[in-house]
Amino acid sequence: MRVPGALCGPQRSFTSPERVPILRGLAHRMSSSRQRLRGSASFLAGGWLGLGLLLFTMSLQAATFCINYSATPDVAALQAYDLSILSPEARVEVAALRHNGHTSIAYLSVVEVAKDASYRAEVTGLKIPLLGKNDVWHGDFADVSHPAWTDFVVNTLAARAAQRGYGGFFLDTVDSVELLERQHPLRAAAFRSGMVRLIKALKAKYPDHKIIINRGFPLLAQLTGAVDGVLVESLFRKFDFADKRYVAVEPEGTQWLLNILRTVTQAGLPVYVVDYVSPADLAQAETTAKRIAAAGFVPFISTVELDGKFLAPRPTPLGGAAPAVPPTTSRPVAQPALQPPALPPLDPVAPASPRPVEPARGMSGPILPGEVPRYVLTLFGNQDPDVEELVRWPIDSGMAQVAQMPLEWLGYEVDYLNVHQQALPATLDARYAAVVLDRYLHLPKGAEGAVVDWLIAQKERGRKIIFMGELPFNEAPQLARLLKALGCEGTGQSARRATGLQKRVESPRLKFEAPTSLTSGGFRDLRAPAGSEVLLGLTASEGVQFDPLFIAPWGGMLLDPYALFRRPDLDELWMVDPFYFFHAALGRVELPVPDTTTRDGARIFFSHIDGDGFRHSSSVEPGRRSGELIVERIIKKYPFPFTVSFIEAEVRGLVVDQKLGDTELLTRQAREVLALTKVEAASHAYTHPFYWNPGDRTVRDYKRANLLLAEPLNHTGVDLQREIAGSIRYIEQELCPPGKRVKIFLWSGNCRPWPDALRIVRELGIENMNGGETAMSRKRPSVTRVSARALPWADELQVTAANENENIYRERWAVSGDTVAPFFGGFVLAQDGFERMDTPRRLKPVNIYFHFYSGDNLASLNALTRLFEWAVRQELHSLTASEYAGIVRDARATRIIRESATRWVFTNQGRLRTFRLPKSAGVPDLAASRGVTGWRAVGDSVYVHTDGSSRVELSLATSPEAHLRLEASTAEITFSRLATREATFTVRDVRACQVTLAGLPPRATVSIVVNGQRSSSQSDPEGRLRLELPNEAKVEVRL
Repeated sequence: MRVPGALCGPQRSFTSPERVPILRGLAHRMSSSRQRLRGSASFLAGGWLGLGLLLFTMSLQAATFCINYSATPDVAALQAYDLSILSPEARVEVAALRHNGHTSIAYLSVVEVAKDASYRAEVTGLKIPLLGKNDVWHGDFADVSHPAWTDFVVNTLAARAAQRGYGGFFLDTVDSVELLERQHPLRAAAFRSGMVRLIKALKAKYPDHKIIINRGFPLLAQLTGAVDGVLVESLFRKFDFADKRYVAVEPEGTQWLLNILRTVTQAGLPVYVVDYVSPADLAQAETTAKRIAAAGFVPFISTVELDGKFLAPRPTPLGGAAPAVPPTTSRPVAQPALQPPALPPLDPVAPASPRPVEPARGMSGPILPGEVPRYVLTLFGNQDPDVEELVRWPIDSGMAQVAQMPLEWLGYEVDYLNVHQQALPATLDARYAAVVLDRYLHLPKGAEGAVVDWLIAQKERGRKIIFMGELPFNEAPQLARLLKALGCEGTGQSARRATGLQKRVESPRLKFEAPTSLTSGGFRDLRAPAGSEVLLGLTASEGVQFDPLFIAPWGGMLLDPYALFRRPDLDELWMVDPFYFFHAALGRVELPVPDTTTRDGARIFFSHIDGDGFRHSSSVEPGRRSGELIVERIIKKYPFPFTVSFIEAEVRGLVVDQKLGDTELLTRQAREVLALTKVEAASHAYTHPFYWNPGDRTVRDYKRANLLLAEPLNHTGVDLQREIAGSIRYIEQELCPPGKRVKIFLWSGNCRPWPDALRIVRELGIENMNGGETAMSRKRPSVTRVSARALPWADELQVTAANENENIYRERWAVSGDTVAPFFGGFVLAQDGFERMDTPRRLKPVNIYFHFYSGDNLASLNALTRLFEWAVRQELHSLTASEYAGIVRDARATRIIRESATRWVFTNQGRLRTFRLPKSAGVPDLAASRGVTGWRAVGDSVYVHTDGSSRVELSLATSPEAHLRLEASTAEITFSRLATREATFTVRDVRACQVTLAGLPPRATVSIVVNGQRSSSQSDPEGRLRLELPNEAKVEVRL
């Protein structure tokens, strides 16, 4: 167990039957040997058995624990356990974990100083004697009898961990005291006394911190009250370093260790056991965990690296009350000191304390026992010489354009791998349920054989394989080999001639948005394997048969040109139902879906404004600015929160056509907007880049990179730090009132930010948004116009807008030579889109996204007004843009664990709080669930509400016992009590709230207290109670 370094190495040459590295990820330590323990301190014969009579404190009683010594542990994975042992230097929010009911303890090496330890120079500087080396792991033995060593461990190493919020310490290398004794036998007593003194000093300084030691059996009798648990490894299974494989521990070694551990448990100390099993043998891992638990110990099964592969056991429910809702702040994120062009020196401002924004680590982190695999890996990419056809990033793939949204709705998250830039992983993470070959995929020359081998291997491991668009194989032998492995018939080659096409099979699942269109283009000699559900089967007069759409036991095919119909305006319509196809092709898995459209039973609403046009002169009221009218007629008028961004250069009057006096006027008006409590501050960059990377394939669409600034400020490139961090710093220091911070960055121009830009935003601790092409309406009635909610860019994540802005809805753009005046009122079509995206499936929240230039003319302002008038009549739960972005990010990170057909566990950061189920799955049994506040049936779905806990346990039943529950709330609602017949909660919003409670007896009299005012009401015939509440209220309801 060592600070991360070489995680594998030779075993110690001891005679112990269980010679496996004991939790070695931090200090590369091996376990004590059986022979050494027998010869030390008359271990079994000389009074140590009396340990069973000692009264050890039983304050640490974790039902489950895990170990992860990686630099960046997966927070969601940790939260599934009661206790975790981590590196003290791990990049993780320990305090937030503790707030959510999880205990994390820090690794400390109390005898050995690893050669690569970060504190090694400090030890040398303190002149602490080093008394020799560990010949296996090459660390140095500290003189544990020296007072300076005790002081350093207790007041430096432990203090640093405690300051970070760790709730205890795991003391490794305790057993190395015996190695010191062997090398310096005359000092054996001093070494033992020194180690006992160190552990007692640690407990004395941190009495509320838990201490678990690595073995140290000979010392336990002297540590009464100072130790809270013992940890050992390799009780039943171990890693054999000589043969480099996972094997069983010899029965003699198991029995010897069992005898010792039973004595320890009789003394009142909990015992934690780590065994090692191959990650490919999950059945063995589960069996081993059950054997350990049956012996009375707390089990954890992992791989020998201890880097986050949690194999078993399945996490069990935590005891006690549900944890509180996580706070909205965490560690400060320092902003870089910038000197932007023409920006006068600004006083340093302490950065906000934002909640950390996690990167899009789709392929990292272990799968938890029982976790439902819900990631889909898309193979994409080409090397088209025409830059407009080049597919380099996921945003340009067919998956992102038309298929990711249906997969998200079904509960899947999509990752991407560009086969021209990345190698196929030899071992694909177990969280991947399927592999999809993108419709625009071109395989690298010479790689087809390897791709076929890899796909066949994935199929044999049980992953689904889906082909979209084309079969991207030019080498006939390789295609034939793949089709044979898949059980398909035919050559798979394009037919030389295909005439007189007839439908042999046409499923009712076709004609989803457009009728089936038969064309000989793309016709292949290909038939589905036996046992498939053929959705469309064609026969040519030449006798060739083609099944372009089918669902097979291993996945399916969705081949062009029979899946999508392309209109003359290039919009596409689905000919097959994509929701049905993907659900069936992925195995018809029914799971609770992390839902980003709904909060507390009501559809989410948010509105965000790009800063463009804030400076414009409006034709609606000559002499006034467009921004001024938007503030007056929209922001102040309508009872919603608004996320408002500004372009720094425009507010500061730096754009080439701005007039004298603009700076003072616009600065004052911007400050007035941001002073409104319901306005969230955002940045829309410094110079509004039209593209974010000069290598982007859309660059040719723009005449220049950004706004033209007045000389000598003008520049043609895009300085990412200046555009992002610099503009945020300006807005916070010059425009925001004291204490208000920028919460989100809204992309400008082509909204294709590339990884470097996304990384800067994330590291500043704020969210990002914009991009996507959601603009469904009666003119564009297809779900292909409903975009993915987020797009991965390498390890970063771009959150897309939930609906397009008014720019996309404009008709008859005014260009040189036009004789018809443009019409700017097309934004009214967004209302139609919002309604279409609510039924028969709720695909998106309501997002009114616009620019300040909607105040330029009456048509655009009227269209915007009409949308908000519609919105106030709807039952909506309003959020800010940054809150929605956080929900999307949390949805991607949510882990779903199936404990049984009716019991599920969810872990995340508590931002995503809604899960959607089909009605056929049943409804929540609140009495048997934890973290669940209620549910609401809408159409064929049940929306389950949670309370923001990082771990939620959902129990389903057909007819659960009656229990008071939340059905819907238009405001943020927090329950302090939710019992069978009574509830206490608070609500808060910018407008009056509507709360509906259910689960009451029909027509029951209910006592209600709102802000201290008592009244009574009656539930309706269905047992519902509808409350009209002020925008802030504390409410008590009792039968």
